[in-house]
Amino acid sequence: MKFQRQNAFTLIEMMVSIVVGGILLASLVSMSGSVQRSFARNKDVTSLQANLRFSMLRLVSDLKRSAYMYTANPELAALHYAGPPLDSSWRTSDTWNAIEYDPGSKHLTIRANFSSSRDYYLEFRGIDQGRIMCRNKHSYNPEVAQPCGPPFPASVTYLEPFADGMPFERLFQTKRMFRLLVKESSYSYHRITWASPDKLEFGFEPAIDRHKHQLGNGNWVSPISDVQYHVIEKPVSSGRWVLERTALNTSEVAEFLLPPTDNADTSGFWLRAYNDTSHLAKYDSKPWTPEISAPKDVLSAADIDPLHLRALEITIRGRAETEDPDFVIPEYDTDPAALDYGFDLDGNPDNGLARVRVERTVVQLKNMAMSLTL
Repeated sequence: MKFQRQNAFTLIEMMVSIVVGGILLASLVSMSGSVQRSFARNKDVTSLQANLRFSMLRLVSDLKRSAYMYTANPELAALHYAGPPLDSSWRTSDTWNAIEYDPGSKHLTIRANFSSSRDYYLEFRGIDQGRIMCRNKHSYNPEVAQPCGPPFPASVTYLEPFADGMPFERLFQTKRMFRLLVKESSYSYHRITWASPDKLEFGFEPAIDRHKHQLGNGNWVSPISDVQYHVIEKPVSSGRWVLERTALNTSEVAEFLLPPTDNADTSGFWLRAYNDTSHLAKYDSKPWTPEISAPKDVLSAADIDPLHLRALEITIRGRAETEDPDFVIPEYDTDPAALDYGFDLDGNPDNGLARVRVERTVVQLKNMAMSLTL
């Protein structure tokens, strides 16, 4: 019997191919794991950058509002502040400044009209009380079907004073401050003594000056409230530092910050001030040229005096949630600038570092009293 020869792999060839295939498969599995870890780290850093950018935009927005809303500092009375000096018992802090900062606790206070993109109309009902009006400057009458007056259909609500979802009682509370427009770039400040939400009426002190305020309809009024920014470890002793914003409620606007320190090059949150060092006497001279100082680390309230502050430089440093074992900085222990790139979480920088991202910007501020900018 004659057998036909057939081509086939020998046992040795099969064994070699299995070994080679196993090596290739192991390489692919290893590469896949490396790609997945790299993707996870990049996703962590991308999320960090987005979080820092959002917090910076929120902070800049609040500061720019406050720059136009400096509160009743009696020292400004000789300039463009139209109202009488307010009693010091009104103060919730040491000053009336629209921007206050405690460098020790990294606590930033910003005062402004945060309630609405628009101001409200006020109808005077005497020298020390008033009533919020409709958007069309009609008197508000809650006892009728159309409280803002005809010929508007009852379904139209945008003319009502608080149709924007911000209720009266949240804005015009007892002891809250507000400002009244006296004339262009000139305001007076007052405190609410009582409020009637059902009629949108409230009393205030000090009483208005009849020589400066024109009694009648449609006076601009802006409620003033505080926004607090605070760097805090949360939970305590967790190593997780966050930037909290407190207004009507408290929210975390940035998380996983570097710990706050007294060093501008390493702190997770830092402010620098640009001040105008010109003498006040020069403000009345023309032409007037500002003399802007070099950036100064904010160490005291005097560094952000509302008469001289022209800009704030904000620095926020945030880190990734976990360390990257492949990311090591040899000069980590000797070069402070290394904290702009990496941060050690486990006490051993040779085991890898958490990646760091830095957001830094300069906010130019306008002083309402002097109408000046950088």
